[in-house]
Amino acid sequence: MRGKKLIALILIVYIFGIYKFFTLYKADVAYIKGKNLLSEGDANKAEIYLQKAIKLNPNEPRYHKEYAKDLAFQAFTDTENTEALKEKSLANLQKAQQLNPLNLVTLRNNISLYYLLAAQDQTNQYTLVARDFYNKLKETYPNDAGVWAAVAKYERKLNLKDEYRQSVERIEILRPDLLEWQASFQ
Repeated sequence: MRGKKLIALILIVYIFGIYKFFTLYKADVAYIKGKNLLSEGDANKAEIYLQKAIKLNPNEPRYHKEYAKDLAFQAFTDTENTEALKEKSLANLQKAQQLNPLNLVTLRNNISLYYLLAAQDQTNQYTLVARDFYNKLKETYPNDAGVWAAVAKYERKLNLKDEYRQSVERIEILRPDLLEWQASFQ
């Protein structure tokens, strides 16, 4: 009797593992399809696939980041729903960060998305959100010249003069050669 229970348990665990594998596989397929559609400029179709990926695997930061990117692009073209799209985009950016708060790749990939939300910001709401994100990133990685340089590029574009000056001063200490050859400092 014990042997049959053990075999049944092993079989259940095996079936569950296969189910989980295929669920994650389908999520990745949907993510890739959505990402490709977004790169082709079809943000509306991309949204469908990215939502599916998130539904199948809500714990993957890449899916939330890409969905945030999709929503931010839509916010530029949909003048009636711009604010709602930006809010939803920001929520997904923050969700990606929450899922893996120390993943530097996720954080660095979000730098340009915060800029995208802040660009053409009439209220300065998203400019302040971007500035806060950039400052937190610099506090978290005080000795990473790459982070400081990436942030400085967008601080300059957002006309955050004091923050940009602070970033350039820090880069000058960490890696002065970056100031000479990186185009964003010319």
